[in-house]
Amino acid sequence: IGGAVMLVGEIRSEGTKEYCLSVKKVGDVEGISSTLCYFVKDRGADGEVARLPEGIQRHSKIVVTAANEIYLDRLANLIGSLHFWEPPYLIVVYDIGLSPASKKLVASWHNVVVKKMEVAGNGLPDHFALPPLVAYKSWVIEDAMRNFGVEGGVIMWLDANTEVRRSLGKVEELVRKDGHFFTLAGHDFPTHRNVRVETMKFFNDDESFTTQEVTSAIMGFKVGGEVGIEVLRRMTKCALDLRGCHYPTGSTFRNQKRDQSGLNSILRTLGGLGEKIVVHTDEIYWAYASQDRLKVTDDETDFNDIIFFSRRGEPPM
Repeated sequence: IGGAVMLVGEIRSEGTKEYCLSVKKVGDVEGISSTLCYFVKDRGADGEVARLPEGIQRHSKIVVTAANEIYLDRLANLIGSLHFWEPPYLIVVYDIGLSPASKKLVASWHNVVVKKMEVAGNGLPDHFALPPLVAYKSWVIEDAMRNFGVEGGVIMWLDANTEVRRSLGKVEELVRKDGHFFTLAGHDFPTHRNVRVETMKFFNDDESFTTQEVTSAIMGFKVGGEVGIEVLRRMTKCALDLRGCHYPTGSTFRNQKRDQSGLNSILRTLGGLGEKIVVHTDEIYWAYASQDRLKVTDDETDFNDIIFFSRRGEPPM
């Protein structure tokens, strides 16, 4: 049942259940694990939507993500990888189109809270409700900081098609030391394939020089950190202006990367802060399915140097 979540067993000592993505062998497909199957722990109760795990009000280590029904299999895989490698993390999932049954299922998983992405109720424009535009991303990170974070704590944004392949201890140290965590997307910036000139003009960015493109799929912030506050504020400002910045007239997914386009122009023009902006270039932070330089382990419970692995539209196998 490719991509489905199915009940596979019960851990009596913890009173929890486990869910597992059905496994499909994919032979020697480059960059894709042949035995990917991360287990998602159930809370052992029906799980109310948007209810925090018992006894947790705020948390010092949080992962934030968002998903609609199409991405349920990848969301389950991300959460399962966090349950395996980083069980203490609180996982905040913003619902951008889950079915009622899927919302209830996800809300029942251990240390997971589901929060509806409310557009009208928060005074946000209609395009924030359109998942492909990803205008909501910086706003939900800020919302999670306000509602669940603690001053000085670590909050990570991970796209739902990301999976964690080993402990995040090294990344946490970098977030606490630098105040933020950024890594690469694997391309140059700007090019005609990743940003429209209107976005660059919005931030007074100079298109005459090239930098390495930073990914918005994997980001970390120290709650209260100077760079995080300013980057997220400017990303949200861009997202609110659909045609003037986020997705200018003439944009397609082949020439504008939406939230990532804005992020890169922000990082290139952000100055005058006490914190120095640091971008980590090591590929262990941004390995992805269609490249062959780094490969994840065949056994998902084993690890190598890779910390984050992005499926980039490839469903878990």
